[in-house]
Amino acid sequence: VELAAQISSQVNNLNIEIKMVYDEPDPAKTSVITGVAFMVELAVVQIFKDVLASSPGMTILGGLLCSILFLSAFLCLGNVAREARWFQVIVSLIVAELVAATVHRVCVTTCFIFSGMFLAYLNFASQRLYGSNERPVAVAGRKGRK
Repeated sequence: VELAAQISSQVNNLNIEIKMVYDEPDPAKTSVITGVAFMVELAVVQIFKDVLASSPGMTILGGLLCSILFLSAFLCLGNVAREARWFQVIVSLIVAELVAATVHRVCVTTCFIFSGMFLAYLNFASQRLYGSNERPVAVAGRKGRK
């Protein structure tokens, strides 16, 4: 315990600034990686679409796989645009839903549900990581007619 106290006092005396080792990843590299992941996932879903449509449990798994496809497409488009907006969400969801529709109609529903959960988690993680100082502002308006 004394040794740890001595080391910490020496470090404090040196005024060393400790930096995080982690830097933000390059959006171009991340976009390429998620684009490749999207293509691989798309190929896997299309290869195994007969198996994924064979039983109720497998259709739920197919919806989960298609929602992971949504996640990859969303991350790819978000990194290309450098900022995720509703346009990227809608395009990614439409692509994932179309792929899910080629497997089974139940996959479409489960894909939508799982994609919503992924999107909520991404929002939560983004708020925790980057924080938001924006507060909702109430706008006063007139009720009724004049």
